[in-house]
Amino acid sequence: MKTLWPHQADALAYARKRDRIALFMQQRCGKTLVAIRWAKEKVPTGVVLVVGSIEVLDDWADELREDGETRIVMARGLSAAHRRPFLQGLTPPRSGRLWVLTNYEQLRGEKGIYRTLSVGGVLECIIADESTKIRNPQSATTKAAIHVGRLIPKRAILTGLPNPEGMTDYFSQFVFLKGEFEGYDNYWLWRNTRFFQPLTARGDTMSWLWSPKKEAISAIRKEVNRTAFVLTRKKAKIGGSKLYNRWAVPASAEQVRAIKQVSRSFEFDGHTTVWATVRDTWLARIAGGFLPEKGPLDPDTGEPTTVYRAIPCGKTAVLVEHLKGDLRDQSTIVWFRFNDELRAVSTALSAAGVAHQWINGATPRPRRLEVRKAFQAEAFPVLLMQVRVGMFGLNLSVADTAIYYSNPYDLEIRAQSEDRIIHGTKTHAVQCIDIVTKGSLDVVISDMLRQKWRDSRQFQMEMASRWSEFFRQEYGGGR
Repeated sequence: MKTLWPHQADALAYARKRDRIALFMQQRCGKTLVAIRWAKEKVPTGVVLVVGSIEVLDDWADELREDGETRIVMARGLSAAHRRPFLQGLTPPRSGRLWVLTNYEQLRGEKGIYRTLSVGGVLECIIADESTKIRNPQSATTKAAIHVGRLIPKRAILTGLPNPEGMTDYFSQFVFLKGEFEGYDNYWLWRNTRFFQPLTARGDTMSWLWSPKKEAISAIRKEVNRTAFVLTRKKAKIGGSKLYNRWAVPASAEQVRAIKQVSRSFEFDGHTTVWATVRDTWLARIAGGFLPEKGPLDPDTGEPTTVYRAIPCGKTAVLVEHLKGDLRDQSTIVWFRFNDELRAVSTALSAAGVAHQWINGATPRPRRLEVRKAFQAEAFPVLLMQVRVGMFGLNLSVADTAIYYSNPYDLEIRAQSEDRIIHGTKTHAVQCIDIVTKGSLDVVISDMLRQKWRDSRQFQMEMASRWSEFFRQEYGGGR
């Protein structure tokens, strides 16, 4: 069994006094082990249900085994034909603990069965890992988790970033944990009491934005700190620091032509759109070396689909240059928003003789685990990864460098993916590098992520506004 770090011992001391705990410990601070030790003390005999993102459940199983637990069932790994009979026949063990590991999607899909188990007293404890998955009060996943967890006596929520889009994110997580937050059990009443909608410069209400009232900010923070164990890596004195860098590459003439045409007319070579969100996606794809073209008609809408044509891209060239040069044989992760980019870079690395593997959403889960473990064992130096697949819970700390070939419009995804290369035993700095195409939307997105823009909807609106100003300064008004 592992010896707890001092900050983990402090967290466990907090947890021992409570049947319902919130561990808001930044990534790589070891909150999983704290939760395991807490559950073992609170549930000497019984069933513990762990709910998490599907990518992290294998790591949970490994950590449980390392801590001496042997009765572990991966419910998400069972087919529907086997899973339902198993769950329906689940009974408390006569001695010891049974750990049932499942993902949020399965909890939602089988909420009736899990609810029956909680009503019947079969489930003694529930742990919601990466609990921001249940921050949206309107989502079916949040409703299912609260519905199932309400009658389970021991509950825990775990996350390193509990409010990625603002203070409203706290509410549903704490309702799952203890049935209320700040004395409210109704989200809409709480939000309308504690928050307000700012006005635009023209006096219009920002209907998409809710900001906390001045007096609410300190009150909400006080409630969180009273209820949860909150810890940053800096406070724990672990993990080293992050150094940020940017590699800026010139846009090709073809990219410049496409950027101008799409920005000015929402059209490229006869393929048009009326939607700003589609235009912005096109601009992001152009920055990565892919031009939008008219594809086959959508059978449902009758409208043309979009396909993308690859063109030579300076990003790929500079990435290959560094991976063969100053980063040669160093463990490095390269993150991508788009799979087309990942595949194109993989082809380029193969041609350049750079050993690598890749993981995206289509990679089978056993293969994902195999690749991750091989990377951690330094069997190959470069891992290419779709950023949404790797944002939660994965230990990729053998690497000291994370390179972002393209970025999502989401601070939580960016922050979580950066933390994959952090480890509590590291004392040296790690580096996070953005590759941006000059004069493209890349520059605006990278700037906003560094400025910690949180709300994803507000992010896109602000991004569109900033891009308009950036485009005017970069390219002027003429064609």
